[in-house]
Amino acid sequence: MTLREICFTVFLSAFVLSGCNGQDNRISELPFTLDKRLLVFKGQLNGVETNFAFDTGAAEGIATSNEENTKGIERKTSTQRILDGNGKIAYLQTGITKELSIGDFKFKNVKATITDMQYLQCMNLYLLGADVIRQLNWEIDFEKMTLKVSKNTLETTVDMPIIPINYEYNTIVTKLKINSMDFKNVLIDFGYTGVMEIPTGNGTIKQFIDYKKSKNLVATTVSSTYAAIGISKPTFVEKVTLDSLTINGKQFYNIPAEFKANINIKLGLSFFSSTCKKLIINNNDKKIYLQLKDNYDFKSSFPVAVVMKNGSLKIAATSISDQLIANSFVIDEEIKTINGKSGSDFKSECEFLNWYYLTAWDKLIIKKINGQEIEVRRIPNR
Repeated sequence: MTLREICFTVFLSAFVLSGCNGQDNRISELPFTLDKRLLVFKGQLNGVETNFAFDTGAAEGIATSNEENTKGIERKTSTQRILDGNGKIAYLQTGITKELSIGDFKFKNVKATITDMQYLQCMNLYLLGADVIRQLNWEIDFEKMTLKVSKNTLETTVDMPIIPINYEYNTIVTKLKINSMDFKNVLIDFGYTGVMEIPTGNGTIKQFIDYKKSKNLVATTVSSTYAAIGISKPTFVEKVTLDSLTINGKQFYNIPAEFKANINIKLGLSFFSSTCKKLIINNNDKKIYLQLKDNYDFKSSFPVAVVMKNGSLKIAATSISDQLIANSFVIDEEIKTINGKSGSDFKSECEFLNWYYLTAWDKLIIKKINGQEIEVRRIPNR
């Protein structure tokens, strides 16, 4: 056998072995941004560049009519039952994307719900659901603002705390403990921009909130929120800072949580972006690995929120525990301006959303219809 024949035989053997073990060693690296409050990166729908919003809390993708009309999504006549993050139920049509691409990885005939969720439409986003996300492994580096994506399990280190995960309708769930309370099926929801939501229906939870109220450690607001089917009716939200939270033996301290009725417990994007330098979602072995920051804190929020409806600016959330705010605003009250802008300054509700949500405000100056100006500042987590 000549040297050339030997080299060819070795190469052919290596090629055959690589094909037989089914390994796909490709790793795609992609930049992402949190500028739109969601984790957003670029992919493709039917070969057309698209902004994907990463959502482990959605069983499948959501496309707006923008994507349907410009990215070649084929609408089907069949409908399916949807329960959104606000607990609303609707029957919506689905669409099929013939090819969805993330870096080097392609997925065929991907199903998505078609609905004009206002935030997605205004931000020009396609919601990437857990049906696709769980087929890959993900490294999310919050310091470098990069994603690594692979079919293979991504490399971790022994010092990284582990969150064991499971799946419920494709979405990622885990277990955790708050004080002596155990919670199962806790949704890991990167489509929820906050830190944590907890349902108030449990009697033990009500006792916990009552105790915190007795110590003046609860901030109560009335607010409406956006979800897949639309904006919710005003609901009570009780904001409490948890002394500690335990996940698989690892404790996290001073975690701000929102308690609401008729929701499922979830950990949101801000929990991970605030506590982690990096996290790795290895769906292959059903584990999330954390590289934690030495110190972390959580961004505080405003006790008032504003939306634009039919050309007018209106109050969408207001505190009822802050007496100045409680005495100044009511839900759905029309206001004259916010930070110098009136409804007539915006060509559309989308233009307002982009200006209002994507600006890092230090304070809000709200002018009421009667001309009174009220300065609103962020409230510290209690």
